[in-house]
Amino acid sequence: MTTRSAATLIRAFAAVRGLLYATGFVALWWWVVASVRPLDSRFTLELPAWVRVPGLVLAALGVVLAFSCVAAFALAGKGTPAPFDPPRVVVAVGPYRWVRNPMYLGAVAVICGAGLYLRSLGAIVVAAFFILLAHALVLLYEEPILEERFGESYLRYKKSVPRWLPRRPVTAVMMVLVLASCASTGGSSEPNTRGASSASESASSSASASTSSSAPASAPTPVPEVRPGFLAGYLPIAELPDSLALVPPPPAADTAAKAADVEAYRITRPLRGTARWELATQDADLTFPNAAGTYSCALGAPITESATPHLYTLLRRTLTDGGAATGAAKRKYVRKRPFVELAEASCSPGDEGYLRNDGSYPSGHSSLGWAWALLLAELAPDRDDAVLARGFAYGQSRVVCGVHWQSDVNAGRVVGAGVVARLHDDPGFRADFEAARKELAAVRAQQLQPSRDCAAEAAALAVGAP
Repeated sequence: MTTRSAATLIRAFAAVRGLLYATGFVALWWWVVASVRPLDSRFTLELPAWVRVPGLVLAALGVVLAFSCVAAFALAGKGTPAPFDPPRVVVAVGPYRWVRNPMYLGAVAVICGAGLYLRSLGAIVVAAFFILLAHALVLLYEEPILEERFGESYLRYKKSVPRWLPRRPVTAVMMVLVLASCASTGGSSEPNTRGASSASESASSSASASTSSSAPASAPTPVPEVRPGFLAGYLPIAELPDSLALVPPPPAADTAAKAADVEAYRITRPLRGTARWELATQDADLTFPNAAGTYSCALGAPITESATPHLYTLLRRTLTDGGAATGAAKRKYVRKRPFVELAEASCSPGDEGYLRNDGSYPSGHSSLGWAWALLLAELAPDRDDAVLARGFAYGQSRVVCGVHWQSDVNAGRVVGAGVVARLHDDPGFRADFEAARKELAAVRAQQLQPSRDCAAEAAALAVGAP
């Protein structure tokens, strides 16, 4: 039996166990509602008849949420929500991308929805007590156990995902819409944030174009934002490469390595005010559509939302993966950036307030930029020299800019390579990657021109980098 077959069997067995447990959980919640109905006689208030329909919808969404939680535990965690049969890894996919305790929210939705449907005030009161009890259980028991069991991976997840309420209202609305869609279609309840992608949280079943067509036949599936302007990545937080394991600590003071960092910084200071400095400023801007054009000249083709929508979305999502993967090392080492330590200006004055408190090592820009270079070189192997050279220069822009030491950039490239390896193990990413491959081949066949001034970019790169 192959490793893949064994993993499939493990997931299938966990899914069967989880299905049984989920059915039991839902049945228990309905039994609780039925058991407290005699308490309704103690209330003088009577719920109106019109609450039955929204109650039924709420209960149905709660059931879908509960079963989607079980699916996430089985497929991503190879376990179940039962305390005696827990998942083997931190589960940050599906509903767990948005909140850390969606199973309890599903229970409250079922109890409260059933109470409304049955016009039972007793059930509504029980739902209120249930959420208070669940909060105490999570705070005093579950979170300490998970921290002890999973360590840094759970701590990263805990910092990134709220306990009960999604950080952004639009995410909460999207969560309800996704669950409603799943209830009506019988499909996966997870957003297409991993597979068509943390959290993680993203099981993937995005549709890609037929392999017989020369270009993707459909637009990319919408993906939620993790913060304004930045899409959710493909990889659940718990499945990102561990930057603490990938790279050594940054150079200590009074070492040859630190002296080399300072020297690399110093030799780039004459570039301030040149075309190379301006390119470093442009490279620092990760907002789209600007960032999408970074490799346009190297590829000899445009990368825009209209011309290459699948590739455009893939770059936006892998940006999140590449940047997030550096988080553990950044938080541990909290290295000061060159412009802070040496009290000099950077090419990103508008970002300096944030950058002063953000660890320099390893470089997030270098991680995601090198990940992009590796992926694009694979999509267009005949352009690999130009793409990888641009990827290298993209990392060096961080040194030119004065916001990273050379060792930050070198370590970032290592993390970015680890991200690419993890991405290729994700089915949803692979589907999107193939769609982007066909799309890029189509625009290159049409000989569409790059979206940037390639002569100006070449001149800027020729000015000199460390």
